[in-house]
Formats: sequence, C-alpha cells, structure tokens
Amino acid sequence: MPNARNIDPHLLTCLEVLVEERHVTRAAERMNMTQSGMSNALARLRILFGDPILVRTSHGMEPTARAITLARRIGHVLTSLDSIIASKSSFNPATDHASFELVASDYIASTLVTKVVSRLRGTAPHVAISIDQPNPGSVRRWLDEGIFDIAIGYWPTFDYGDLYGSTVFSDHLSCIVRTDHPTVGDELTMEDYLASRHAMFGSINSTISSIDMKVDEALRGRGEKRSIGLNVPNFLVLPYIVANSDMIATIPTNFAKMSAEQHAVRVLPLPFPVAEINVTMVWHGRTNADAAHMWFRDLVREVGRLL
Repeated sequence: MPNARNIDPHLLTCLEVLVEERHVTRAAERMNMTQSGMSNALARLRILFGDPILVRTSHGMEPTARAITLARRIGHVLTSLDSIIASKSSFNPATDHASFELVASDYIASTLVTKVVSRLRGTAPHVAISIDQPNPGSVRRWLDEGIFDIAIGYWPTFDYGDLYGSTVFSDHLSCIVRTDHPTVGDELTMEDYLASRHAMFGSINSTISSIDMKVDEALRGRGEKRSIGLNVPNFLVLPYIVANSDMIATIPTNFAKMSAEQHAVRVLPLPFPVAEINVTMVWHGRTNADAAHMWFRDLVREVGRLL
C-alpha cells in the first residue's frame, strides 16, 4: 500500500480537477499542463488507487463512484493543507480575515451564536461565520474530514476520542406557557405538567433531542410520562405554538427567557428536578494551535460565560 507521505500533492490536485472537468484536455488547461502530462497523471492515479478514475460512456468521460468520493475527501485535505500554509502565528481580529464553519442547533444559534456575531461586529469586521444543523451521528466525521471547524451542542453520549473539547456554558430547563393560560397559574405543579399537552422538538425526519430524552428519563424515574400533543421539526417554532395554544413546552432556560421577551409566554420552573445541561464545543486537532481558531474559541467561551 502506498505511503501517503510519498504521494505528490500535485497528483492529488490533478485527481480533483479531472473529476470536476470529466475531460483530460480541459483538466490539463486548468492545471497549465500539457495533455500528455495530464494523461500521464491519470495513468499514475489509476495505478495508485486501483481504479479507472474516468471511464468512457455515451455521454463522454465520466468519473467512477470511487473517484468522486476520493476527490471530495482529497478536496478537504488540500483545503486543510492550504490553511496550514496560510496560517499565521498570530491573529489580529481588527484587520485579519477569517471564516469559521460551525455545527450548532437552533437553540445554540439563537442564544449563543447571535451574541458572538454581535461581538464580531465591533471587534472583528472581517470574520465570517457559517452555521449548519447538527446530525449527532455525523459530527465526528464532519470534523475529521474538515467539513466543519467547530461543533457546539449538548451531546451527553458523544465519543470525543482524539477530538478536543471544552464546556462553553451550562443551562437549566424551564417550562413556557402562554401568558393567559386557562389552567396554569403562577406556579406549575406536577399535576399541571402531567395534565397538559406538550409541544416538543422532533419529527419523523428529526430524531428526539438529547434535551427531551433527558426530560423523559427524569419522568420515567418517577413513574410518569408526559402527553405529547405536537412534534415540530424546528426548535424555534415552539414559542409560537405555546403562545397560541394551551400547550406547554420544556426548553432550556436561556431560550425560555429570550422567548418571553418576544412572545406572549411565561417562564416557570419545572415541578421536578432535572440535572443541568452542559453545552460543549468540539474541534479537531488540525485547528487546535491555529491562532485564528484559538482566538475564536476564546471568544465563544467568553460569550458563553455571560449567558
């Protein structure tokens, strides 16, 4: 098996371009190579990976399934290599440019990331953030492959392995009910909680959240079960539902307080104990010592401490 350290990075770039162009001559033009030089590169790639890479069809040359997978993964590797080459030993947020790809739920985005963005506006005008929804089963792979830089969330069963991680903030759980709820007064009793219909995050296409699993586990410990009246695929929808119905929702306290500022809902303590949730930030070793990433992670922790 070939040693990765003996592989010419230029050859890997040729693979990426060949898959994109699906044509040896066009790939050669993009790489400022001769056609014979690109043909030679294709022959070397076929030997290296034991795969045709490009095959002739009635529609012209097409990449194989393995070539497409290889090109995608090699693209992430080359991007990481570019970052290493371009990385600096220091980062000046006032003048330097940087971008960060995050994995974060709606809850994290609305309570934490919005405040991070607010801080960036005045201190780091050339820093950009991109956020995507988490898939707990894919987070490790996404970080390993460099698709995302940082994952932020509540993952009590997440296997960190060789990834780096730290707690950003802790939160408790509370209930929101509509302001003029007909049966729930100033205090939410256990009887009220069990008698109410509940709105919660989760649907056929989105698994139950770790937070709701925590709530249901606490109830099972008491021999109780809540009555679910509505499952929604978007966490941010819950305050709208509660404000316009007799349903109640159990959500993180920071998000509950923010919801009360924007909707006709009240925040009430849970009538039974549930351990606090610890929101963590996870990242790969490739960015651990990068000055820009270190600065950004420190900023996230600083904002988290203020929640």
